[in-house]
Amino acid sequence: MFSKVLTYFTLVGSIILVILSLFISDLAQIKFAGFSIIGAQYWAGLSIVPIILLAYLINGMYSVFSAGIYIEEKSIYVPIITGTGALVNVVINFLLIPVLNITGAAIATLASYFVMALGYYYVTQKFYKVKYELKRIGHIFIAVFLVGVLFYYLNSTGNLLFPYKLILLILFSLYIYFVAVNRDEINLIKKKFAESRRKKN
Repeated sequence: MFSKVLTYFTLVGSIILVILSLFISDLAQIKFAGFSIIGAQYWAGLSIVPIILLAYLINGMYSVFSAGIYIEEKSIYVPIITGTGALVNVVINFLLIPVLNITGAAIATLASYFVMALGYYYVTQKFYKVKYELKRIGHIFIAVFLVGVLFYYLNSTGNLLFPYKLILLILFSLYIYFVAVNRDEINLIKKKFAESRRKKN
């Protein structure tokens, strides 16, 4: 159960991450009664949204990993892992903020969550081994990484136009569907959903 939860959390989370990352600047500029959804003074900071979203995706993953620690009553490791993550956050903030400003702070957040996720994963596998679908999750992150590289490249060259964003989203969706999605599981979910609807009717 934990294995499937992690896989589908990563899948859904990555889709939300990519869609918001690609179109956040467009959404921010939508106006209602003369006011944009996000004030123009904050638009310069939208470039860090993909990094922050990825950080919170990993944050969700370490929450899934943490279940085994509490089931096996090994919570003594929690302050150690959390403390390590906090230390990584502080160190990277000191190193990168003077150079990269808010981007450095975003990277520090991502790094700290990544370290905590690794810590929880290691401890969980030691005391409450779960066979996670690492291959599928790896494919999802490969797709996210490739979209991220292209996103920042196009953004740096001033070519991050709406049609290119749509193309990136389509390519990402096709990759996810044909490589990371188990269509037998999707069909099973559809079948169970249809059966539950019939029972209600």
